[in-house]
Amino acid sequence: MRTSSGKLQGLVKAEALRWWNDSKSILLFFSVAWPIMLEGLELVAMYLNPIYPAPLLRDKVWNWTNPWMTWCPSLNAQTTDFSHDYCYGSNIAHFGGPYSLMWYWTMYAVALGGRYYPVWNNLTGMIIINLIFTWRLRRRYPGLGLSALPNTLYAWISLMFLAAWPQILLTLFFTTGSLFTRRVWLRISLLALAVLYRLPILAPGYVWNFILHYSLRNPWNYIPYSLTATIWIFAVVSLIGDVRGWRVAGKYAGAGACLGVLSFVGGWVALIYQEPGEASVASDWPVRIIVGIIIVSCVSLIGLAWQRTRVKQSPKDL
Repeated sequence: MRTSSGKLQGLVKAEALRWWNDSKSILLFFSVAWPIMLEGLELVAMYLNPIYPAPLLRDKVWNWTNPWMTWCPSLNAQTTDFSHDYCYGSNIAHFGGPYSLMWYWTMYAVALGGRYYPVWNNLTGMIIINLIFTWRLRRRYPGLGLSALPNTLYAWISLMFLAAWPQILLTLFFTTGSLFTRRVWLRISLLALAVLYRLPILAPGYVWNFILHYSLRNPWNYIPYSLTATIWIFAVVSLIGDVRGWRVAGKYAGAGACLGVLSFVGGWVALIYQEPGEASVASDWPVRIIVGIIIVSCVSLIGLAWQRTRVKQSPKDL
């Protein structure tokens, strides 16, 4: 009886291994190609049926030193009611806020000031940058094993940001860009810029007050916050692994993965208990994608650390 059971287990294991060896290249390709396809379809749909949400970027008077006055027009030093948002939302036609001064300058440059909308807009620029980053990341993490999962992690996070939170794409690009270089000072600088672009650097005090009393207490923001933290922690762990060795980085990999999961779970719990009517959102398709992203990120962190502590990395993998 034990022999028969052992044979069955061996057969199942062999079949599963054979299926994985035959399918892993297709699964990896699909996990990266599908988000790119959806991004392309979104861009095509925008060109076929362009939208003109008010206000358009080209219709607003640009303020180089105080863009918060333009994109958060109702927010000022006298604001005491923090029950709702005072800034525009970020989309393909205009900017929201509040973010850093460098963020507004960069977004304005990418959108070419909105002068050629809808032929050229910040979505067009972001998709082109994203395609370049996807290609470079594949060269950074080749193969079909666990160490290739960062390709899937980046592909799905970039899709979610393009579709729902385009304002975080610059932070994503700085974070991912730190993985493309071996210069430690440049990697640290890019990771620091990723954080600085997200904060309202050089903004007036009342903007920071709004961040503390509204943005950080809005459960809807916890979801993009957790996704941003997940990819940023992955980049930091990769930096530690390349500088101090993956035996050291492995200690941080598990902690980073747990932090990503806890931040995600905490965000959804807060969201569900904020308003009874919003609880149904948690069962919609975005939560399934985000759960997948968190799982992939955790496996990426642990898998990358596990592999590099056992196999010496070859020069072509760097």
